[in-house]
Amino acid sequence: QYGVDGEIKRLNQMGIEMTRDGVLKLNEEKFNKVLVERPEDVRKFFAGDGFKTGFIAAVRREVAELTSVGFS
Repeated sequence: QYGVDGEIKRLNQMGIEMTRDGVLKLNEEKFNKVLVERPEDVRKFFAGDGFKTGFIAAVRREVAELTSVGFS
């Protein structure tokens, strides 16, 4: 999803899901298993290239966009 070239493309592949009330829920067992089996894919998903790709870069862009909107 976030332009990464690893096998992990979505949070739920690592045991991170959003509940109906918008709260992120972590399945530690699943996350730890994926982290042990595919550490480089986890890193690629979150960090990407550090600028344009990856989950962190996507969140940064979204926050910047939301905070730059002026309210009247």
